[in-house]
Amino acid sequence: NFHRNLSFNDDFRCSMAALNYSGLFLASKRVVQDQDDYEEDAEIDANPNEIDKKASYIYFKPLNEWKKQKEWNYKMNDGESVEAIASGSGWCACYTD
Repeated sequence: NFHRNLSFNDDFRCSMAALNYSGLFLASKRVVQDQDDYEEDAEIDANPNEIDKKASYIYFKPLNEWKKQKEWNYKMNDGESVEAIASGSGWCACYTD
């Protein structure tokens, strides 16, 4: 029987998830803050004035109790944001911009 309670703190502002028998894989997109307040700058994708307000993270929580796996997280590089995630038996992957 695979049913059980699961709880965790969402410290990374997760916005996407992938679930399988191995575990729960979560990710968050980065949040940027523009250094100037002009509205037309929001339409420009590669704005040199933007800084990372919150970085993008990936997080894995194993669900197999009989294996000695530990949960882990990884902070993506500055300027890199997770756009999509996937997981399978023994692997996790993310697509970044």
